[in-house]
Amino acid sequence: MDKIGFIGAGNMAFAIAKSIAEKKSNIQINIFDINQERLDFFKKSFKNLVILKSNDEVVKSSDIVFLAVKPQIVGSVLSSIEDSQKIIISILAGVKLKTLSSFLPSARFVRVMPNTPCLVGEMAGAYSFSPNFSGVEIQTVVELLECTGTVIGVDESLMDAVTALSGSGPAFVARLIEYFVDAAVKLGLDRDSAVKLAVATFKGTAILMQEQSMEAEDLITMVTSPKGTTAAGREVLESSSCKEIIYQTLEAARDRGVELGNVK
Repeated sequence: MDKIGFIGAGNMAFAIAKSIAEKKSNIQINIFDINQERLDFFKKSFKNLVILKSNDEVVKSSDIVFLAVKPQIVGSVLSSIEDSQKIIISILAGVKLKTLSSFLPSARFVRVMPNTPCLVGEMAGAYSFSPNFSGVEIQTVVELLECTGTVIGVDESLMDAVTALSGSGPAFVARLIEYFVDAAVKLGLDRDSAVKLAVATFKGTAILMQEQSMEAEDLITMVTSPKGTTAAGREVLESSSCKEIIYQTLEAARDRGVELGNVK
């Protein structure tokens, strides 16, 4: 596997290509996009890059192809490709394997929900395979995806939930960090200090839970002293509607993913 193709040169395609190129320096990246500005950006960013003239050329010239276009145009994009048995990894939110295969019946599709932290090798994503893969092919694809961070296999029926949690999640987490920063500023901290401390607190908490395999409740108990500052704050937080608001946020994102998947 020496040549990885990208149909589409958007931000997520760049994030994935960057992560793969950093882990596999000998990989050649083939790409096509109708946006010349994005192609120029890729050209400046990668040494082993080949810009091709069509979607079909990308598929024919690559061992594995990432499909990274807007879900609304997937039909026209796939219809421009000659039917192929190549492995195509779709990162299109909501678009089902059955829909993808209806355009290219001979291709082997993998549906992936990535997220933007793969820019720094910290993706949290999930994948589902169509039925026609060998064990070796599955291993190859998973190893490629692991270049970007943490990935798990899920039943395709759960992919829209993954989209809400980890696909859209970075935006939700960033908004929460902003709220923490704004609150700290109201309490008297300057904004720069508040940003540094808030970002480091979210990052450190996540690393601690991950590396120590801690449940959230274990960490909460560790930090909370009887009648202490954390206990006082928790009384406010846990008696609010915050939990329900988070659920409604993910539910709305999940439902939009389902809508995007209704591609004709």
